[in-house]
Amino acid sequence: MRTRTRFAAIYRTWWLSMSLLMSACGGGLQGQSQSGAVSDSGGRFTLSGMLTGLAHGQQVTLVNNGTDTLTVTSDGHFTFNSPLNQGASYTVTVATQPVGQTCTASDNYSPSMTSNVTQVQVICSEQALHSFSGGTDGSHPFAGLVMDSSGMLYGTTVAGGGSNNKGTIFMVPGNSPNQFKALYAFDPATTGYESVNALVVDSKGNLYGTTTFGGQNGSGTMFKINRSTGAPAIVMYAYPKLMGRPDWANHPALVPDKNGEHLYSVVNTASGKTISKISTTFPYGQELLANVATSYDEAGVIADKVDSYLYGTTVSGGKNGYGTLYSVTTTLPATVTELYSFSGGSDGGYPSGGLTFDKSGSYLLGTTGYGGAYGQGTVFKY
Repeated sequence: MRTRTRFAAIYRTWWLSMSLLMSACGGGLQGQSQSGAVSDSGGRFTLSGMLTGLAHGQQVTLVNNGTDTLTVTSDGHFTFNSPLNQGASYTVTVATQPVGQTCTASDNYSPSMTSNVTQVQVICSEQALHSFSGGTDGSHPFAGLVMDSSGMLYGTTVAGGGSNNKGTIFMVPGNSPNQFKALYAFDPATTGYESVNALVVDSKGNLYGTTTFGGQNGSGTMFKINRSTGAPAIVMYAYPKLMGRPDWANHPALVPDKNGEHLYSVVNTASGKTISKISTTFPYGQELLANVATSYDEAGVIADKVDSYLYGTTVSGGKNGYGTLYSVTTTLPATVTELYSFSGGSDGGYPSGGLTFDKSGSYLLGTTGYGGAYGQGTVFKY
């Protein structure tokens, strides 16, 4: 018993001495810093944080101290690949912004690292590529945008743009703010005004569009313009006064054929809509393909892959009065065929939206505003 007691006392004395010696030498348990924070086995610390607001399909590249880069493709936690030594500084910045967004970093700097860092915040928000002033740039861009193969965006405004105050055609890079350019200011006497439908872009450097008022006959025009230089704007066709005006729907009023040699124009009239075929080269001849009767219409047409037929919908009429799905041949003499007449029941009714093809190009897809199992509309496939 005396031997055990003496051994225990010697052991306690040895442990105390070793502890004091390790403390004096700055030692400690492996992986534990002097501040008590856990690091990796080499006494280094990780740098991490949280990303929020990144749009689906986008990515942002972060960089620490100008050398350690990290590309993040979705919201959530991120960690830089290279740990940092105790006492090292870090500065996290955004090296490459996502398209159409601006990301900013906060809590992203420290002159001396003493523990693992988790508080870096990177927040992404939508980017304003241009804010319209109502001056030469125009104002109120009601129409949608169209993008060319280089990523340049094109659109129109319905007001501003100079002395006429009738709107502009503009261009802006899709991923670069503050590089806006007004290409053209609408002239009521020539090109007309109120271009409220998305433009059409071709592979030859041209933009095509329509106006709703003004021009030679006061009923708007179809115009052509160089998408890089703007001027001169060429009036391809002035809509006759009694013919109606280009479609006001939220889709292009013009549909190109597969070779870019013609445009199909949809115009609303008091009795329905007319569909015309217009050449994209001088003398821009117009062929009236069809008159489609409907009391109220919002949808345009869509062309098939081989450019043999156009397809569209009417929001009323047909055998049951709930609208139709129809086709029009693209060569004269054009033939209009009613493909389907909506019943207003399980198939839906009043198809006021546009059409699209499925991936294979074999089926037409669209929506109805009413009908269906609950009377609230349908998505249909034909």
